[in-house]
Amino acid sequence: MTKFIFLLVIFFYSIAHSKELVQFDCGGTEPNWGLKIRNQRIDYAAPDKEIPNIKVTETKLKDKKIQLKAKSPTGNIFNLEISEDRKCSDGMSEQSSTHLIKFSLDKENFSGCCNLTK
Repeated sequence: MTKFIFLLVIFFYSIAHSKELVQFDCGGTEPNWGLKIRNQRIDYAAPDKEIPNIKVTETKLKDKKIQLKAKSPTGNIFNLEISEDRKCSDGMSEQSSTHLIKFSLDKENFSGCCNLTK
């Protein structure tokens, strides 16, 4: 728990000071998608849609979860929530991740797993 709080502090510090300290690589299935969070930017990719360079417009910590709001240059709205889950699994591979992500893109909901990459 202490490590998670420390990572949250670093995450918000990096956002406030525009430094790339904390990064997440995320993914999920049904439908298959991938998401990278880097320094107030999100890149989203799925077989039928790719949205790069999505700007994070709001961040907050609520109930030990990181909440992000973002908007793409073309107007797509993202609402993301990331929480610690040491046993997060995509259900298809035997690999486990360190964080759970839930997000909505426009009006469609997704869930999956993330790992810190830095």
